[in-house]
Amino acid sequence: MAAAGGPGASVEAVAAAAADDDVRGHVRAIALEEDPADAADPAMRGQAVRELVSRLLVRRLEGEEAELRSRLAAADAADDAAARSEALRGLQRLGDRRRALLRGPAEDDGAAEGP
Repeated sequence: MAAAGGPGASVEAVAAAAADDDVRGHVRAIALEEDPADAADPAMRGQAVRELVSRLLVRRLEGEEAELRSRLAAADAADDAAARSEALRGLQRLGDRRRALLRGPAEDDGAAEGP
């Protein structure tokens, strides 16, 4: 967003400044969704925004998960037990964070680490 000129930048500018095709696709998909600000009920607006942010955070976690899975595969190939254990712990933490995000704040028991 900052690379596109900050708040108020056009969707096209944000998409053009995106890091890769995956991010560009996500920017375009968000632009096609209904604007939460159009909802009459403030609670519905808040819920829509929370869901959008959660989905964005989950996408970021998916990227981190792919990186950790790559590290895990490399550790397996090198028979590096310490690196394997570190990657598995990271995957467990990401899984916990993802479940907490998908569960939502009303159901969060506080046990999971924040994004």
